[in-house]
Amino acid sequence: METICEVNKARRIKKDIGCLKHKFSPPTGIKNCRIKSRTIYSKVGFISESELQHYTECTGKALKLTPVQLPLEDRPETLTGYVISLKDLPPELKDTIRKIKTAYEVNVTQEERRLDPENQIKEDQGSILFDFFADLQTRSAADMAKTINRSKVPTLTGLKEKAEKIRAVARLC
Repeated sequence: METICEVNKARRIKKDIGCLKHKFSPPTGIKNCRIKSRTIYSKVGFISESELQHYTECTGKALKLTPVQLPLEDRPETLTGYVISLKDLPPELKDTIRKIKTAYEVNVTQEERRLDPENQIKEDQGSILFDFFADLQTRSAADMAKTINRSKVPTLTGLKEKAEKIRAVARLC
């Protein structure tokens, strides 16, 4: 009963501000969901340029690594760094660096509607935002985190060896 009163109140407000002049029916709504799922995933590490230089004494460019940009966890900025295998990292480094988790998930969902399309204020608001953020997330995903490239993800030991070879060649020149 409370939900019906809220819907009627929202309709009155929309009518008062003139939002009901144009009828539309957006294809999305707001729902509560119960989900049971199964997830298959893999993890790789992510280190910044400064972390890479600290541990290998070489730049990502010199090591011919492809830089990757990731969004920061706590603010709307990105961090540029490199994907690295977690395989041979020392525990103190493994515990402190960021991790990228690539996953495949299968869900069974039970939904309870909270806002139907006919009660939304802006047409296509749900699908527009979903598509925008899904595309943004996909574009910024690291190629090295993809399943097909897992064996190609560089290890810290391998990067240190490569950096030592670069420094040895530089000493000869």
